[in-house]
Amino acid sequence: MEGFLEEISEPVLLYDAQGRLVWANQVAGEWFGMPLRGSGIEELAAHASTPEERRVWLDAFTRARRDHVRQLVPRTSLRQPDGAERSVELVVTPFDSHLAVLLRDIHWWLELEERYRLLVDEDPLTGLLNRRGLLRAAERELARAKRHGRPLGLIVLDLDHFKSVNDRFGHDVGDEVLREFARRLRATARASDVVARYGGEEFVVLLPETDLERAKRAVGRLLAAVSSRPFTTHAGNLVLTASAGVAVYPAHGRDWAHLFRAADQALYLAKAAGRNRWRLAGSEEAGRLDESQRGFGPAGQGRGP
Repeated sequence: MEGFLEEISEPVLLYDAQGRLVWANQVAGEWFGMPLRGSGIEELAAHASTPEERRVWLDAFTRARRDHVRQLVPRTSLRQPDGAERSVELVVTPFDSHLAVLLRDIHWWLELEERYRLLVDEDPLTGLLNRRGLLRAAERELARAKRHGRPLGLIVLDLDHFKSVNDRFGHDVGDEVLREFARRLRATARASDVVARYGGEEFVVLLPETDLERAKRAVGRLLAAVSSRPFTTHAGNLVLTASAGVAVYPAHGRDWAHLFRAADQALYLAKAAGRNRWRLAGSEEAGRLDESQRGFGPAGQGRGP
């Protein structure tokens, strides 16, 4: 039996009825610095990364012994003697009066899960977050803003006359424009900002730790980045502009639905007022860029059809 357990590539430890270590395979010794026979379950639990996880480990040992039922702690972590942390799954199996403890390394599974999550949350055309990914990020940032009592800015942007780009030059050129629009937004936004494609030609920038005045400066920079130079496409260089709506938590909404609705409505008003401008939610305040760059068209022609 011991020979079989030695072949297992992950730590296996055996504890007697008094909770003392009576056997461990070689891998356990490598992970924990050669466990000594006679050490207690409490000493194993001391390797848990946090006090909370240590309590979870001890509770699993107690339940396994008391109820004589296998216990599983699916996502936990331990700290090794060299200080490195390892993501593991803890399995405690009772038999007779003993407890067998198995620790499975799950870092590969977590990495696979993260890659899958990115595929699910990523817009394939632009590489930005999609609507699903944005909602996840928004929930996280709103929770942080509420917890610390900090503002959170939201900018919703839409390319002006984008349907005309598709109609006149085709969807391949439209895709080129969307990719470049995404690139300019990402290059202009801060590293801490969340940039996402909400759908079609509508994009979102979420700005943590950003009050109203800083949000207004940010939207000015974003719109200027769009209109500052033509978009290079296979149909030639196109002059394009964008419009935007601005809202800030908590003034314009205390949850995502209300905050987004406020910014989206402000975007609608900016477009109705002539495009190539931004509008502040719940206010007449607006900002406008150079009128000569409204609409789209080949570079040098200014206003397009």
